[in-house]
Amino acid sequence: MGTTATGMTRLVAELAPANAAVLKAAITAGSAPLPATVGTDGSGLAGSGTTQTVRDERTPGKRRADALMELIAAGAKVAAGEAAPVGSAATILLTMDLTALTEGLGGATTPSGDVLDAGAARRAACDAELIPAVLGGPSQPLDVGRRERLVTKGLRAAVVIRDGGCTFPGCDRPPGFCEVHHVRPWWAGGETSLTNSAMLCCRHHHEVHRHGFMAHVRPDGVTWDLTPGRMPGHAHVAA
Repeated sequence: MGTTATGMTRLVAELAPANAAVLKAAITAGSAPLPATVGTDGSGLAGSGTTQTVRDERTPGKRRADALMELIAAGAKVAAGEAAPVGSAATILLTMDLTALTEGLGGATTPSGDVLDAGAARRAACDAELIPAVLGGPSQPLDVGRRERLVTKGLRAAVVIRDGGCTFPGCDRPPGFCEVHHVRPWWAGGETSLTNSAMLCCRHHHEVHRHGFMAHVRPDGVTWDLTPGRMPGHAHVAA
């Protein structure tokens, strides 16, 4: 980041495709025009008199910048303990063929053209509101996931209450810095349920998928088996 000649700050970032897809989806969702309702005399918010709708005069760039700041402000409140981290991540539509899903050959594509490798797609499936579309043959949809299969606000809240933060041995990251991990991956038949969920910080979420670690979920917490390759399907699909 740096300061321009006009005193503004310019931010430049290079992100991995998986992170870029989440960021783009989140900013896009919050950057739609927001028309305002005002009194016909232009005096401000409407009361009991006649009203009219005024278009959002912000440029697309300004709307995206405002959306980014709202995301940062919300995240800062969670990190400071001023808000409960029970919300969901950005909604992402991914398309991938059956071979990529079962054998790890190839990857997944977002509507904006970002290409994610199979491992990144599986990690995103844990906590982002991912809508996976599995294709077979000449791009024929075989299965399109439903949002109900993913982590809901209520389920995330229950996982937060049980785990209290990252469950990886020795990690103390709080819930605001964590994601909900499917212990048995959804692509391997795992359900979206409290007994198949474990809270992990971003760093350890990547480690778990990379090495294929497996966990045992109990009503009072999560215990990890750090033997590589125990995750179902990991021997055939390297994350």
